[in-house]
Amino acid sequence: MGPSASALPGPYHPADPRAACIKREAMILGPTVPLQLLPFVLLDQFHTKLLGKKMTGKKFTPFPVLKTGRLTLRQLRRSDGQEILALRSNHHVNKYLDRQPSKSIDDARTFIHTINENVQSGDCIYWAITVNEADSVIGTVCLFNFSENSSKAEIGYELLPDFQGKGMMQEALSTVIHFGFQQVGLQAIKAHTRFENQRSVSVLEKLHFKRDSETNEALTLFELTHNDLMAERATDRQ
Repeated sequence: MGPSASALPGPYHPADPRAACIKREAMILGPTVPLQLLPFVLLDQFHTKLLGKKMTGKKFTPFPVLKTGRLTLRQLRRSDGQEILALRSNHHVNKYLDRQPSKSIDDARTFIHTINENVQSGDCIYWAITVNEADSVIGTVCLFNFSENSSKAEIGYELLPDFQGKGMMQEALSTVIHFGFQQVGLQAIKAHTRFENQRSVSVLEKLHFKRDSETNEALTLFELTHNDLMAERATDRQ
């Protein structure tokens, strides 16, 4: 988100924080980077500390397909390789992520395989974002780095530039947040973003995330608790 908010390249390896839910650093490109949001609402997807953590008693089988008015969030497929390559090699998407761009369809397919392995093992859940009228991947969103009791997680996301500025990431994140609180039983969701990435900051704030603390000079931590979200919705209804 990108999306990471703890960034969206997956529960990654210390040597490769960007590969969504990564177990084998040699399979994915790039140097270690902190979780960061991409140009719009985008997060590169994962956090080094997620490596080795499992969701307690949670298995995403069958995979939970989520639908909104305009979008379908589904599992990644090997046939999505070209779209994932386009996403992970896009200069604008990578702007706030210190990752090497993907260079080949094999890179993309290896990434997809690794993601789905980690979803199956309960390390994370990673959705491909598609538009309802089509089935092409335009972005991704992920919940990862679950706490030991599965009460907390991080969120990451990324979106192709042609689809930014249309409310699509906010729409996708809203349904993933609802799933996390209502189906997974999370009590809090965290996100990291670069301070200068104001479009990403704006989306998180629209979703009622609250600025927690400065992680460092460049990154800001946001958090949304289930209680805070319920309180905000109650206020909105008044």
